[in-house]
Amino acid sequence: MTALTKTEHAIRQLAQDEGTPVARAPMREAFYRNDILPLRYQVSMVAPDEISRLADEAYAQLRDIRDEMIHREIPGVSDSRSPEWLALHDPYVKAINTLRVAMRSDIR
Repeated sequence: MTALTKTEHAIRQLAQDEGTPVARAPMREAFYRNDILPLRYQVSMVAPDEISRLADEAYAQLRDIRDEMIHREIPGVSDSRSPEWLALHDPYVKAINTLRVAMRSDIR
């Protein structure tokens, strides 16, 4: 969860600072600096299958945001209420919230 959240913040901050589209190299560095991939593999080894599946979904949604930030201009990246940003970001928010609920249920 922490790696997903830190990675989301890092790539959005980069996009806000640099504007979109963002060059591939700095975006990849921002995406991987919080060890998101090794932690994804750890989750797949130790978490229940449903948690692992939901974590993969959240990761995939975040990766889609990263790819969009590399490949096209996103006019609303600095405005969390802009339709462009919401259209791109909402699937990730839904995935992370679903993961959070499942993780809480699993620890009860």
